[in-house]
Amino acid sequence: MKEEAGIHIRNILLGSLIFLYVLLLAPNLPESYRILIKGNAILLSSIYFVLLIISLYLYKGSTKVAVYIFFLLSLIFYAQRIVFLYIFPESIRYARTVNYTTSDINTALLYLLICTIAVFIGFKAGEFIPLKKGNSKESKWLPKWMYSESSRMKFYIVSLCVYLIRIIMSVYYQHTAEGALLNTRITQSFVMKLVLHLLFYFNFVQLIIFIILLHPDIRRKTKENITILIIFALLMLTSLSQGSKAAVISIALSYFVVKIMLENYTFKKKTLALVLIIMLTFPVMAPLSVSVRTSIILGVKSMDQFSRIFKKASQGYIDDLIANSSRLGGVDWLAVAVSEDKKDELRGCVNPSSLGEDAARRLIPVPNLFPDKPNMLQKYTTVVWKLPREEISKVTELPTFLGVTYLLFGYFAFFVVFLWGMISVIVMRSNISLVLKVLFFQHLVIQLFLGGDIVESVKAFFMAVFILWLIKLAIAPGYKLEVAAQKGL
Repeated sequence: MKEEAGIHIRNILLGSLIFLYVLLLAPNLPESYRILIKGNAILLSSIYFVLLIISLYLYKGSTKVAVYIFFLLSLIFYAQRIVFLYIFPESIRYARTVNYTTSDINTALLYLLICTIAVFIGFKAGEFIPLKKGNSKESKWLPKWMYSESSRMKFYIVSLCVYLIRIIMSVYYQHTAEGALLNTRITQSFVMKLVLHLLFYFNFVQLIIFIILLHPDIRRKTKENITILIIFALLMLTSLSQGSKAAVISIALSYFVVKIMLENYTFKKKTLALVLIIMLTFPVMAPLSVSVRTSIILGVKSMDQFSRIFKKASQGYIDDLIANSSRLGGVDWLAVAVSEDKKDELRGCVNPSSLGEDAARRLIPVPNLFPDKPNMLQKYTTVVWKLPREEISKVTELPTFLGVTYLLFGYFAFFVVFLWGMISVIVMRSNISLVLKVLFFQHLVIQLFLGGDIVESVKAFFMAVFILWLIKLAIAPGYKLEVAAQKGL
């Protein structure tokens, strides 16, 4: 498809990485980082950054989609964290419970580098797998109901109803005693558990809507655009009602994935300029806004008092920035997985046997399956946080895909990562529906890479496919006549 005028995604990714690399090598960095990270770390980090840059120019065709998505994930989870650890080494995760050594950090960086090479080799291998040839339009086809305006409106109505129900249920169950008691009773019913499952896994709607918004063959009217805005508003309210603050990031990432998978690699300059202005001014505006509000409340009249308030607010913002970087601390999780202090203990809880038990517990509809055994997430968190099992509830923390594969397969992890990269490119090159491709990359590439929960990622993918099939059965009748009318048949 013809690309719109703007800045190519490759240049955006390249500029972001170079900016981080300059920070990494800046001469005015505090010398304290050498206490924790020294020796071969600079060399390994430099090779890793250069390897990512080279990858932007090695691939052609649909493979570039997988490369750009993997590059972005590496940028968010690993490249930025390397820089933050050099500047703020004390922010490393689990510092109170894990006895890190310089060797652990270097081993983690070396493992990251080798895994990245394995992924890129997998991408290249995926290009050589023979597939049925088709043109670029055939690789972006959609289910027929998505071309029908009336069918899309039915889909929006279903989405609106689901999000309203989720908001009501979330507020009622989480914030009332009666709701908490009723929630306990409902989850003991197989039918209600199935309904709740369907509601929970309905969060792929934003991907479908972005496909509708960005696909060049779909035309929309004002009424449809207004409905989409309402759905996004309800999506934000649903996330906030459930205590999640990542709705904006999730929506932005979904937009990026769909746009790239449509092989539309350019972004408008005005949009990027707005994002850049926000990024440059937010470090100042956020603490400034807090300082102004605080000064008004306290009745501050002198500049000295305001200056002290602003300084304190700025430090709070920096602390939040460090905390957010730590939450995306891919290097930290790898360091834990390979550390001599915790490696053997972690392999005792993250292993093929635990993975099998987790799969059986989540996929087989039998209540209290393995009732006396904690799941793999709880085992992992018990080790790294040193918390009693009874204090761990609703834990969703695992050492990302690379860390999990290392604990599960040891040195064979490189081969697993290679296969993962190869399969990603094969899926992207195939002529399956664009919707299935987007769901595959969302759950089995992005979600799996960031979370490392293999069972949940596979389950989320198939649940999304199943729910879409149910939606098709409900709203598809009659779309053929409308499509024929639009084509003048």
